[in-house]
This record gives sequence, C-alpha cells and structure tokens, in this order.
Amino acid sequence: NVSVKEITSDTNLPRIDYTGGTGHWLFEPQSTNLFTESENFSNGAWTLYGGATITANNAVSPQGVQNASKLTDVGGIYDQVLYNPNVNYVFSLFAKKNTAISITLNFVDQAAGYLGGTIRYTFATNIASVILQSANGSVVAEKEDYGNGWIRVILKFTTNVAQNYNYQAIEFQSGDGWIWGAQLEQNSFATSYIPTEGSIKTRLQDAAFGAGSSDLINSTEGVLYAEIARESGNTATTAISLYSGSASNIVSLYYFSTSSAYVDIISSSGSITMNAGTIDTSVLNKIAVKYKNGDNSLFLNGVKVATSNATVALSGLDRIDFNYANGSPFLGKAKCVAVFKEALNNDELECLTGEGYDSFNALALANNYTII
Repeated sequence: NVSVKEITSDTNLPRIDYTGGTGHWLFEPQSTNLFTESENFSNGAWTLYGGATITANNAVSPQGVQNASKLTDVGGIYDQVLYNPNVNYVFSLFAKKNTAISITLNFVDQAAGYLGGTIRYTFATNIASVILQSANGSVVAEKEDYGNGWIRVILKFTTNVAQNYNYQAIEFQSGDGWIWGAQLEQNSFATSYIPTEGSIKTRLQDAAFGAGSSDLINSTEGVLYAEIARESGNTATTAISLYSGSASNIVSLYYFSTSSAYVDIISSSGSITMNAGTIDTSVLNKIAVKYKNGDNSLFLNGVKVATSNATVALSGLDRIDFNYANGSPFLGKAKCVAVFKEALNNDELECLTGEGYDSFNALALANNYTII
C-alpha cells in the first residue's frame, strides 16, 4: 500500500537494496548520471591514452552479467564532461583488480591555472586516499565493497570558478583490472548506480506515502517502530511520520543531522520533542517511539533514551508517510517499519529494539501491529 516513484518502468514498487547481504528499501534524492556511456568504454564518449587498451564484456560485473571491461595498466581512459562552477560533484566507478595493485580516479578543472584532484584505491590495503588535492581543498576519497572483489571507488569534490575544459580519467597501476558503472553526479554524495547508454539519465526522487488507515493506526496510544539508516554523506533532515494530513497532528521520527535522532509528537494541545542523543545515523538503528497521553518514551537499540510525561492529545492519525509533514522526505535505508495500535511496555520495547532480535521476529511481541 505504499507508492514509490523510481526511474524504472515498474512504477509503484519499492527499490530493494541487497548491499551487505540483507534487503532493505532504498530511498534516494533525484540524481543524474552525466556520463552518456556508463558501461561501454569502447564508445566514442571515452578516449584511451598512453597506449592503454580496453576489452569489452571481459568479466562479470556487480550486475551479475558479463559486461565489465578490462583495462590495461599502460595509460588510461578518460571522458569529458563540462562542470558548472562552485558545485559539488561525485565521480564513482566500480573496479576489480586482475594484476593491478591500485586504481586512480582523476578530474581536471582548467581555469586560471591547472586545477584538479586525484584519489587512489589500493586493493591490498582496502584504503582509498587523496594523492592530489585540488586548489580549493575539496577532494575526498571513499569506497564501498560490493563483494566478489568489486569496489566502488568514489571521488568527491567541489569545482572552482569558470572553467573552459574538463575531463575525468581512470588508470590502473602495476597491472590491469576490470571497470564498470562509471557515474558522474552533481551531488554531495554518491547515489546508487544509474546506467546510461548514449545519453545522460535521471532517476527521480523516491517517495513513499499514504500507507495505513485510521483502522490500523490508533491516535490515542501506540508505537511507531523503524529500523533505518540515512545515506552516507546526506546531511538533510529525513523523517518517517504517523500523519493526519495536518502538521498539527503528527508523530514523527527523524534524523536531524548525521549524528542525532529526534522524535516530535505534535497536536493542537501541545507538543513534545525527545532526543536520542549522539548516534551514527549511517548504520541501521532500531528506534521505537511510544506515544500516550502522559506516558511517552523513545527507545534506541534496546535502550530507553528519553521520556516525557507531557499531555498531548493526538487525533486523526490515519497514514504513514516517509516524510515530515511534506517538508523533510526520508532519504536512506528502511529495513522495517511498523505501527502498533497499543503502547507497549518497557520490556517489550527493549526487546523490540534490542540487538539480539531480528526486527520481524521481535514483532511477535504484540498482536495488534501493522508492518509495511
């Protein structure tokens, strides 16, 4: 009963991310891959230099298809995409070693002088590092392990003032390896892969809203539970709410920054804010908020972290929105979201959010819940 918008033709279906071995919903902002050829490195969009050669369809990619290209270690390959000034960009690539010891990603921003930056990922040490910092000091090196030897190497940077020539380069060192899934985004963090074939492509923001009903959600008392994480690098407020259609009646669980989680309970009779304290929001946290007049609490990963005995009379709650009153959409990973029609006790909430329990098994604590 949840509407999710995505780039594929399969509308109204959530995107499932299996990174790390277990599936979870993935909610991301709109983004565009500015490379017109993300997999075909033999196409004219990419240019070989320094004696390098490319062999198409030479290995199985993270997609599970034999469409990864082999790149030799002599020279490299580059594309040319014009940057906008004073903008955040992310250049990412999936790479796997054959005989290479490392791979470098480079960007050039040529304006009043030679500006650019380079990062290196070393396979043996599993370390991504900056080896040439840009003039404005903005280059950041990151990596993500996708299994089976595939690493997503990520170069983040901010452009300088007006440019007249730009390129993005890829090189292996001391051996060869395989490449796949090149992506250049005008963004502050790398989103999931957007394949292109002949033109740039945009994936729309994921949005989920309208699950549940007044029969399933109790405005007088209940529990909103979620096992969630924000996207690494995303600093925007991101929320999941029990909602009435009005910002004056809402129970909202939200990540306010990269290191804090809050709950707002708002009604026409008053409001409550409970703070979970400093946490790592980039990993999946189990969070539960119990709302009941004069008996409100917040549990995080098996621990009660906040309480409030304030009286807030809610009414009209009839839906779950991955949003905060249409103002702060949820962007990140959601492994489990559930609503209980009654206020669970402390032992049940500790068990529900505890480390030793799988989310779905823990839901057996109560009969009256809705899971999405």
